[in-house]
Amino acid sequence: MKTVSILLLGLAISLSGCSLHQRQEMEYAHYQDDAAAIREAHAAWLILSSPNRSREWPEARKKYNACIRELASHLKEAKRKGGMNEEKRLSLPFVIEKSPYARDSNPWFYEAIFMSDEVDPTFRLRESVTVEGMGIPLAGLAPRGGSRPHANVLKDNGNVHTLTAILDFDRMVDGKPTLRTIPRLMNEHIFIGKNKVRQPLAANFSVPIALFWKLSDADGTELLGAFRPKKAINTMGLYFSEPYDPRKIPVVFTHGLMSGPATFANLTNRLLVDPVIRENYQFWFFGYPSGLAWTIPASRQRQALKELMQEYNPRGTSREMNNIVMVGHSMGGLITRFNNSTKPWTLMKGVFELSPETFEGMTLENWKKGMAPPPL
Repeated sequence: MKTVSILLLGLAISLSGCSLHQRQEMEYAHYQDDAAAIREAHAAWLILSSPNRSREWPEARKKYNACIRELASHLKEAKRKGGMNEEKRLSLPFVIEKSPYARDSNPWFYEAIFMSDEVDPTFRLRESVTVEGMGIPLAGLAPRGGSRPHANVLKDNGNVHTLTAILDFDRMVDGKPTLRTIPRLMNEHIFIGKNKVRQPLAANFSVPIALFWKLSDADGTELLGAFRPKKAINTMGLYFSEPYDPRKIPVVFTHGLMSGPATFANLTNRLLVDPVIRENYQFWFFGYPSGLAWTIPASRQRQALKELMQEYNPRGTSREMNNIVMVGHSMGGLITRFNNSTKPWTLMKGVFELSPETFEGMTLENWKKGMAPPPL
């Protein structure tokens, strides 16, 4: 992802500053406001967890969500002012649950968390896909560690997470409710109260997509990749807009000439309207400089899929990985078709002027040896 981002610049500035004011900046001034918001959220929770009060649900949901937003805004303010130490976090009237993807002790784990109104949802997108429900939609920017697998073929391993924040009164810790960030593409509903009432989780699927492509190294390199491909060679590989989910079938999109993986942003955004698609499919994108001979990115794509298959489906028993869907447009269609052929070299007969004897006994390992660059 782009190392310098306007979205993160403000965060970096706020974390720097004079050490004389650091102690003052660390003060948290919202204990009473948080306590009042929790009381109101609890009252709304009791209504939402009661099957007999369904007529009151819409209004209760609005009040509940407003309370969660207030708590989240207070935490964001504290992070901008230098964060909170363990003592301050323990003094809060609620408990902060780690992200399901947490790898450290940061209570929010993410480098930054954006509310839906803090990101321009129109970047690369023509419409906003949202779902009404409990909680507030968020986009979490996850840190990129040096231990990221397949660094050569996997360029972005789900660095922007689609989240929904809720205050869970069924998970009390020392008498305090738990503030949770739920991966929204992995959870459509939440079951609350002793009656396990099913409530939909609020969502904004477009904001994380817009944020992902805004920060991606592959965005804006379409012309560079077409006319100066060597300058964009480091962008070639697979992009995950969300973390890998073993319960979902991957759909691999491959773009065409003078294009990039973000060309599918509107398509995937629109597909997320359908809850059945959200539940069963995850989207991957293969990007490459389109000025290269298409057999080169085809080889890289094939290698990338092979490595990911070894990682996520080593025994070959994953129904989801064994049913990968591949979508290619234009030049990407050539790459996709090539990598879905049992004998891909047969597709080259019409491109390379070679005698029929060249193809006799040809295998996947030696097909390159018999091919000279065509006069194209």
